[in-house]
This record gives sequence, C-alpha cells and structure tokens, in this order.
Amino acid sequence: MIRRLGDAGSALAARFVPNPFLFAILLTFVALAAAVVFTDSGPWGAVMGWKRGFWELLTFAMQMSLILVTGHALASTRPVGRAIGFLAGRPRSTGSAPLTVATAGHFLEEKIGIVGIERTLGSPANLAMIALLLVGAPLIL
Repeated sequence: MIRRLGDAGSALAARFVPNPFLFAILLTFVALAAAVVFTDSGPWGAVMGWKRGFWELLTFAMQMSLILVTGHALASTRPVGRAIGFLAGRPRSTGSAPLTVATAGHFLEEKIGIVGIERTLGSPANLAMIALLLVGAPLIL
C-alpha cells in the first residue's frame, strides 16, 4: 500500500512539478533584477558580480567536496574506525544536552548558567513542531 502511494505521488510530481533547472534559471533572473533595483550597479555590473561570486563559490564547493571525500576515505580505514568506535562507546549516560544544561551543578553552569527546558525542549517552536508531526504524520501515512 505504501509503495503504491509512493509511486502515485512520484508520478504526480513528475507530471506537474517543473524541472529544478527551470527554478534555477528563474531565480537567477530574479536575483539579477533585485541586484539592479536595490544596488547602484547596472545590469552589466550585476552580471560581473555574479560571475566573480560564482567562481568563489565554486572554489568553496570544491574544498567542501575534498573534505567530504577525504573524510570518508579516512573514516573508512580500520584504525580510524576503531578510534571512532572507541570514542562513541565512551559516554555512559543517556541524557541529552538540553536536559543536562537544565540540571543544577552541570559542568557548564559557571559559563552559561542553568538553561530551563522551557527555552530548549519546551520552546514554542519545538512544541509547534511536535504538534505538527503528531497531527500530520498520521494523515500522511
């Protein structure tokens, strides 16, 4: 049943949702128009700024790709895998960070004080997300 529902949703999206490349092109022109309207550069200056920014972004993207690839290669080796397993086995409690900082006498109390759960787990944003998931998940599934 879930597979048929997923296949139907996929077919519906493939039929009615435009190609993501179209959104990229449209947003490029929206950004160009915004640059011309809200800055003192003309259309040519905005295009040249986009060109310079693209190559700087490409450099950053390649650096992040190298970090991911080399990190995965390193983490896949036996010695590093053992070290990660050792470090992952070190914690002996199941407490979470929001509950830890809400407890008197925690290790960061001198630096940040006691942070109540009404500001972390019980924040309005978190409660709204939980309510949305509790109501929405049964409707979707």
